[in-house]
Amino acid sequence: MTADFEYKCIQGEKLPLAPIKLTHLGRTILTEALIDSGSALSIVHGEIGEQLGLVHRGELVKISGAGGKETVLHMYELDNELAGRNFKSKFGLPMKRGDVPYSILGRDGIFENFEVKFRQRESKFALSDY
Repeated sequence: MTADFEYKCIQGEKLPLAPIKLTHLGRTILTEALIDSGSALSIVHGEIGEQLGLVHRGELVKISGAGGKETVLHMYELDNELAGRNFKSKFGLPMKRGDVPYSILGRDGIFENFEVKFRQRESKFALSDY
């Protein structure tokens, strides 16, 4: 099965944002997240994390982003629904609010479950089952 998506325009920039349903302890949020092949981990935006009832506990991971900026994350396993598939994957919640501008779907979890194809010239991307 393949799900096709169009890039979304955010502040004048076209980005590959995918609709994803995240669930934690019975709380469910439908949001959009950036498909980021350059990110090893998936990250949930602070406001989304709060709505899901995530608190700053659990496994800590330090990551470095573009430009070497360090971010500390608390890791959580969340239920996901993306492109018609249900699965579990780990997401990091930044310690400092505002460290990430939107939720990010990285290689771990997302790229393990889907073949991701970017069609930059068309401003589209596709997620296919392996």
